[in-house]
Amino acid sequence: VVDGDDAITHLSNNIIWDRAGRVDRVFDSGYYNKDVSKETIEEARAAIINMARLEEEKAERLEQKARVRAHRARSRAAERKVASAVPEHNVDSTSESRNRFQWKSIPWHHFDENIQQWKQGDYGHTSDKRKNLKNEGNISLTVLTWNVLSNIHPSIVTDGNEIGGHKSRWSQLAEAIHEQSPDIVALQEATPDFADQILAIDWVRSDYASSISPHDNFSVNPIGNLLLWKKSNVVASRLWACVDGIRWRACEATFRFGLDNVLVCANVHLPS
Repeated sequence: VVDGDDAITHLSNNIIWDRAGRVDRVFDSGYYNKDVSKETIEEARAAIINMARLEEEKAERLEQKARVRAHRARSRAAERKVASAVPEHNVDSTSESRNRFQWKSIPWHHFDENIQQWKQGDYGHTSDKRKNLKNEGNISLTVLTWNVLSNIHPSIVTDGNEIGGHKSRWSQLAEAIHEQSPDIVALQEATPDFADQILAIDWVRSDYASSISPHDNFSVNPIGNLLLWKKSNVVASRLWACVDGIRWRACEATFRFGLDNVLVCANVHLPS
Protein backbone atom coordinates (compact mmCIF):
# COMPACT_ATOMS: atom_id res chain seq x y z
CA VAL A 1 0.00 0.00 0.00
CA VAL A 2 2.83 2.41 0.81
CA ASP A 3 5.59 1.18 -1.53
CA GLY A 4 6.27 2.01 -5.18
CA ASP A 5 5.81 5.12 -7.36
CA ASP A 6 2.03 4.82 -7.50
CA ALA A 7 1.82 4.65 -3.71
CA ILE A 8 4.08 7.71 -3.34
CA THR A 9 1.95 9.63 -5.85
CA HIS A 10 -1.17 8.56 -3.95
CA LEU A 11 0.31 9.81 -0.69
CA SER A 12 1.43 13.09 -2.26
CA ASN A 13 -2.02 13.73 -3.72
CA ASN A 14 -3.79 13.00 -0.43
CA ILE A 15 -1.61 15.07 1.89
CA ILE A 16 -3.32 18.49 2.09
CA TRP A 17 -0.80 20.35 4.24
CA ASP A 18 2.98 20.09 4.33
CA ARG A 19 5.13 22.60 6.21
CA ALA A 20 8.41 21.27 4.80
CA GLY A 21 7.20 21.49 1.20
CA ARG A 22 5.16 24.70 1.75
CA VAL A 23 2.06 22.95 0.47
CA ASP A 24 -1.35 24.19 1.64
CA ARG A 25 -4.42 22.76 -0.04
CA VAL A 26 -6.77 24.01 2.65
CA PHE A 27 -6.26 27.75 3.16
CA ASP A 28 -4.16 28.56 0.08
CA SER A 29 -1.37 29.95 2.26
CA GLY A 30 1.18 28.00 0.21
CA TYR A 31 1.43 26.04 -3.01
CA TYR A 32 -1.55 23.99 -4.10
CA ASN A 33 -0.15 21.94 -6.98
CA LYS A 34 3.40 21.54 -5.72
CA ASP A 35 4.58 18.03 -4.80
CA VAL A 36 4.74 17.20 -1.12
CA SER A 37 8.29 16.95 0.28
CA LYS A 38 10.01 13.56 0.39
CA GLU A 39 10.48 14.01 4.14
CA THR A 40 6.75 14.32 4.71
CA ILE A 41 5.99 11.39 2.41
CA GLU A 42 8.42 9.20 4.38
CA GLU A 43 6.82 10.31 7.65
CA ALA A 44 3.36 9.54 6.24
CA ARG A 45 4.57 6.15 5.02
CA ALA A 46 6.00 5.32 8.48
CA ALA A 47 2.78 6.46 10.14
CA ILE A 48 0.67 4.23 7.89
CA ILE A 49 2.90 1.23 8.59
CA ASN A 50 2.78 1.95 12.32
CA MET A 51 -1.02 2.27 12.32
CA ALA A 52 -1.33 -1.04 10.46
CA ARG A 53 0.95 -2.68 13.02
CA LEU A 54 -1.09 -1.22 15.88
CA GLU A 55 -4.29 -2.56 14.32
CA GLU A 56 -2.74 -6.02 13.99
CA GLU A 57 -1.61 -5.94 17.62
CA LYS A 58 -5.08 -4.82 18.69
CA ALA A 59 -6.65 -7.70 16.77
CA GLU A 60 -4.17 -10.14 18.37
CA ARG A 61 -5.00 -8.79 21.84
CA LEU A 62 -8.73 -9.16 21.19
CA GLU A 63 -8.19 -12.70 19.94
CA GLN A 64 -6.09 -13.55 23.00
CA LYS A 65 -8.75 -12.12 25.32
CA ALA A 66 -11.37 -14.21 23.54
CA ARG A 67 -9.23 -17.33 24.00
CA VAL A 68 -8.75 -16.52 27.71
CA ARG A 69 -12.49 -15.97 28.20
CA ALA A 70 -13.26 -19.23 26.42
CA HIS A 71 -10.67 -21.08 28.52
CA ARG A 72 -12.09 -19.60 31.74
CA ALA A 73 -15.58 -20.59 30.68
CA ARG A 74 -14.42 -24.16 30.01
CA SER A 75 -12.61 -24.22 33.36
CA ARG A 76 -15.70 -23.01 35.22
CA ALA A 77 -17.81 -25.60 33.43
CA ALA A 78 -15.27 -28.30 34.31
CA GLU A 79 -15.20 -27.16 37.95
CA ARG A 80 -18.99 -27.46 38.06
CA LYS A 81 -18.65 -30.89 36.47
CA VAL A 82 -16.12 -31.87 39.14
CA ALA A 83 -18.44 -30.63 41.88
CA SER A 84 -21.33 -32.64 40.47
CA ALA A 85 -19.10 -35.69 40.00
CA VAL A 86 -17.93 -35.77 43.63
CA PRO A 87 -20.46 -37.97 45.46
CA GLU A 88 -22.21 -36.71 48.57
CA HIS A 89 -21.77 -40.09 50.30
CA ASN A 90 -24.19 -39.68 53.18
CA VAL A 91 -23.52 -42.17 55.98
CA ASP A 92 -26.42 -44.39 56.95
CA SER A 93 -26.39 -44.46 60.77
CA THR A 94 -29.21 -46.93 61.32
CA SER A 95 -28.50 -49.69 63.78
CA GLU A 96 -28.50 -52.29 60.99
CA SER A 97 -25.87 -50.52 58.88
CA ARG A 98 -23.95 -48.30 61.30
CA ASN A 99 -20.68 -50.00 60.39
CA ARG A 100 -21.49 -50.89 56.77
CA PHE A 101 -20.37 -48.95 53.73
CA GLN A 102 -19.41 -45.66 55.31
CA TRP A 103 -17.65 -43.18 53.02
CA LYS A 104 -14.82 -41.04 54.34
CA SER A 105 -12.98 -38.22 52.60
CA ILE A 106 -9.27 -39.02 52.47
CA PRO A 107 -6.20 -36.93 51.55
CA TRP A 108 -3.76 -37.49 48.72
CA HIS A 109 0.03 -37.62 49.09
CA HIS A 110 3.16 -36.82 47.13
CA PHE A 111 6.85 -37.36 47.81
CA ASP A 112 8.72 -34.20 48.79
CA GLU A 113 12.31 -34.37 47.51
CA ASN A 114 13.41 -31.60 49.88
CA ILE A 115 12.49 -33.45 53.06
CA GLN A 116 12.71 -36.94 51.51
CA GLN A 117 9.27 -37.89 52.84
CA TRP A 118 5.77 -38.51 51.59
CA LYS A 119 3.53 -35.68 52.69
CA GLN A 120 -0.12 -34.78 52.41
CA GLY A 121 -1.14 -32.77 49.36
CA ASP A 122 -3.50 -29.82 49.16
CA TYR A 123 -6.61 -30.13 47.02
CA GLY A 124 -6.87 -26.36 46.69
CA HIS A 125 -7.97 -25.02 43.31
CA THR A 126 -7.39 -27.61 40.62
CA SER A 127 -7.01 -24.96 37.90
CA ASP A 128 -3.83 -23.74 39.58
CA LYS A 129 -2.35 -27.23 39.68
CA ARG A 130 -3.32 -27.96 36.08
CA LYS A 131 -0.89 -25.26 34.90
CA ASN A 132 1.90 -27.79 35.49
CA LEU A 133 0.31 -30.64 33.54
CA LYS A 134 2.35 -31.80 30.56
CA ASN A 135 -0.57 -33.21 28.54
CA GLU A 136 -3.06 -30.37 28.72
CA GLY A 137 -4.24 -31.03 25.17
CA ASN A 138 -4.58 -34.76 25.68
CA ILE A 139 -7.99 -36.40 26.01
CA SER A 140 -6.89 -39.97 26.76
CA LEU A 141 -5.45 -41.75 29.78
CA THR A 142 -4.00 -45.20 30.40
CA VAL A 143 -5.23 -47.12 33.44
CA LEU A 144 -3.79 -50.28 34.99
CA THR A 145 -5.61 -52.31 37.64
CA TRP A 146 -4.21 -55.26 39.60
CA ASN A 147 -5.13 -57.37 42.60
CA VAL A 148 -1.79 -57.61 44.39
CA LEU A 149 -2.84 -60.59 46.57
CA SER A 150 -2.18 -59.35 50.08
CA ASN A 151 0.29 -60.91 52.47
CA ILE A 152 -2.66 -61.72 54.75
CA HIS A 153 -3.40 -64.69 52.49
CA PRO A 154 -1.35 -67.90 52.70
CA SER A 155 1.45 -68.43 50.20
CA ILE A 156 0.40 -69.54 46.72
CA VAL A 157 1.03 -73.21 46.07
CA THR A 158 0.86 -74.74 42.59
CA ASP A 159 1.46 -78.45 42.03
CA GLY A 160 2.93 -78.68 45.50
CA ASN A 161 5.49 -75.91 44.85
CA GLU A 162 5.31 -72.55 46.61
CA ILE A 163 5.51 -69.57 44.27
CA GLY A 164 7.86 -66.93 45.83
CA GLY A 165 7.02 -64.86 48.90
CA HIS A 166 4.81 -61.79 48.74
CA LYS A 167 7.74 -59.32 48.60
CA SER A 168 9.13 -61.07 45.55
CA ARG A 169 5.72 -61.03 43.88
CA TRP A 170 5.28 -57.35 44.67
CA SER A 171 8.69 -56.52 43.20
CA GLN A 172 7.71 -58.21 39.95
CA LEU A 173 4.40 -56.36 40.00
CA ALA A 174 6.24 -53.04 40.45
CA GLU A 175 8.44 -53.87 37.45
CA ALA A 176 5.34 -54.59 35.35
CA ILE A 177 3.75 -51.28 36.38
CA HIS A 178 6.96 -49.42 35.57
CA GLU A 179 7.16 -51.06 32.16
CA GLN A 180 3.58 -50.10 31.27
CA SER A 181 3.91 -46.58 32.77
CA PRO A 182 0.14 -46.01 33.13
CA ASP A 183 -1.39 -42.64 34.05
CA ILE A 184 -3.53 -44.22 36.79
CA VAL A 185 -2.82 -47.38 38.80
CA ALA A 186 -5.65 -49.05 40.75
CA LEU A 187 -4.47 -51.75 43.14
CA GLN A 188 -6.64 -54.01 45.29
CA GLU A 189 -5.75 -55.96 48.45
CA ALA A 190 -3.07 -53.46 49.39
CA THR A 191 -1.75 -53.64 52.97
CA PRO A 192 0.60 -51.44 55.01
CA ASP A 193 3.48 -53.81 54.12
CA PHE A 194 2.69 -53.48 50.42
CA ALA A 195 2.43 -49.70 50.74
CA ASP A 196 5.82 -49.50 52.44
CA GLN A 197 7.41 -51.51 49.65
CA ILE A 198 5.93 -49.80 46.60
CA LEU A 199 6.11 -46.26 48.00
CA ALA A 200 9.84 -46.72 48.64
CA ILE A 201 10.57 -47.17 44.93
CA ASP A 202 12.37 -44.20 43.35
CA TRP A 203 10.27 -43.92 40.17
CA VAL A 204 7.03 -44.14 42.20
CA ARG A 205 8.25 -41.29 44.40
CA SER A 206 9.29 -39.11 41.48
CA ASP A 207 6.42 -39.77 39.04
CA TYR A 208 3.29 -40.61 41.03
CA ALA A 209 0.97 -39.24 43.67
CA SER A 210 -0.81 -41.64 46.00
CA SER A 211 -4.03 -42.11 47.94
CA ILE A 212 -1.95 -43.19 50.96
CA SER A 213 1.50 -42.71 52.46
CA PRO A 214 3.66 -44.97 54.66
CA HIS A 215 2.63 -43.02 57.76
CA ASP A 216 -0.97 -42.32 56.68
CA ASN A 217 -2.20 -45.72 55.52
CA PHE A 218 -5.42 -46.28 57.46
CA SER A 219 -7.38 -46.93 54.25
CA VAL A 220 -5.29 -50.08 53.59
CA ASN A 221 -5.14 -51.25 57.19
CA PRO A 222 -5.57 -54.15 57.49
CA ILE A 223 -6.39 -54.37 53.77
CA GLY A 224 -7.78 -51.99 51.18
CA ASN A 225 -7.33 -50.27 47.84
CA LEU A 226 -4.54 -48.03 46.61
CA LEU A 227 -4.61 -45.46 43.81
CA LEU A 228 -1.51 -44.00 42.14
CA TRP A 229 -1.58 -41.36 39.42
CA LYS A 230 1.02 -39.52 37.39
CA LYS A 231 1.57 -36.05 38.75
CA SER A 232 2.54 -34.78 35.31
CA ASN A 233 -0.74 -35.83 33.67
CA VAL A 234 -3.46 -35.97 36.32
CA VAL A 235 -4.70 -33.77 39.17
CA ALA A 236 -6.85 -35.13 42.02
CA SER A 237 -9.90 -33.03 42.91
CA ARG A 238 -11.21 -35.29 45.69
CA LEU A 239 -10.72 -38.78 47.14
CA TRP A 240 -13.10 -40.96 49.12
CA ALA A 241 -12.74 -44.36 50.76
CA CYS A 242 -15.56 -46.77 51.66
CA VAL A 243 -15.25 -48.74 54.89
CA ASP A 244 -17.27 -51.89 55.50
CA GLY A 245 -16.77 -52.92 59.10
CA ILE A 246 -13.00 -53.36 59.42
CA ARG A 247 -12.43 -53.65 55.65
CA TRP A 248 -11.93 -50.83 53.16
CA ARG A 249 -13.94 -51.82 50.10
CA ALA A 250 -13.41 -48.97 47.65
CA CYS A 251 -11.33 -45.92 46.88
CA GLU A 252 -12.99 -43.33 44.66
CA ALA A 253 -11.27 -40.33 43.06
CA THR A 254 -12.31 -37.42 40.90
CA PHE A 255 -9.47 -36.49 38.53
CA ARG A 256 -8.83 -33.60 36.15
CA PHE A 257 -6.69 -34.12 33.06
CA GLY A 258 -6.10 -32.72 29.61
CA LEU A 259 -8.09 -29.62 28.68
CA ASP A 260 -10.82 -29.45 31.35
CA ASN A 261 -11.59 -33.19 31.28
CA VAL A 262 -13.06 -34.88 34.36
CA LEU A 263 -12.80 -38.55 35.28
CA VAL A 264 -14.38 -40.37 38.23
CA CYS A 265 -12.31 -43.44 39.04
CA ALA A 266 -13.58 -46.14 41.41
CA ASN A 267 -11.12 -48.75 42.67
CA VAL A 268 -13.35 -51.46 44.14
CA HIS A 269 -12.71 -54.79 45.90
CA LEU A 270 -15.98 -56.49 46.77
CA PRO A 271 -16.40 -59.36 49.21
CA SER A 272 -16.67 -62.80 47.60
